[in-house]
Parts: sequence; structure tokens; C-alpha cells
Amino acid sequence: MAATRAVESRQTEVTGQLDWDAKVARISPTVSYNTEKEFVAGLTTRFGLAKDPLRDKITMYGSPSTVTGAMSIFVFLVTNGDGEFNEGEEPIPEAVVQSLQTGGKQTTGEDGFAFFPNLREMLRTDVYLD
Repeated sequence: MAATRAVESRQTEVTGQLDWDAKVARISPTVSYNTEKEFVAGLTTRFGLAKDPLRDKITMYGSPSTVTGAMSIFVFLVTNGDGEFNEGEEPIPEAVVQSLQTGGKQTTGEDGFAFFPNLREMLRTDVYLD
């Protein structure tokens, strides 16, 4: 809640805003009224969209992933020692992957992918296979 007064025009305005975290979006209604009897109402919504490789679909998150970031991890068994995924090598399902600095922990799906949405902005992280 805020109140402002413009000295030159002798106008007073009162503004109120709420923030509701709906898990898949942040919804913020705003209302203001001034001494000129002007009433303004608005609604702001913030969310992020990212392709979740575990579900092979676009998923909605409560914060913009372009600001916070996201990462996808692919875990597989290397059989020839080159460190690359090659034909004949198998993804590892149900492997636990940790992102140490962000405190995240995910489990790979049947296809060997783990997905970390909503990473903290400008924070490097080490990823470990548990």
C-alpha cells in the first residue's frame, strides 16, 4: 500500500497491490485512486515456460526461466571411454543428480534426463551424480 502527493497539482493518490504465488505463476492485482476521482485497476502475471525433457512437454513455472535459468542433464553409461553418447550406449534411469549451489536434487526419467527449473540468477553450480 502506498500513498503519494504531488505538490504542484495538489493531487493525492493511494495505490494498493497484492502478490499471490500460485506456484505456476505470480499474480499481482493493483488498484489506485486519486483526488481527481480517477480509478485504475490492473493485473500483472509473471511466469516462465520451459520444455521439460522428462515429460516431453512445455511446462509452466512460477518464475521467468529466462531470468532464473534452467538446465537439463543427461545421464548415460559410456562403454567406449570417449565421454560422448554413442549408438548402443544406454541412458541411466532413476539416477539422482544434485545441483550443489542451488540445493536442487532431481531423479532421471526412463530416458536418462533430469531437469532443473528455476535456477538462481548468476549463480554457478556444480552438478554431481549421486
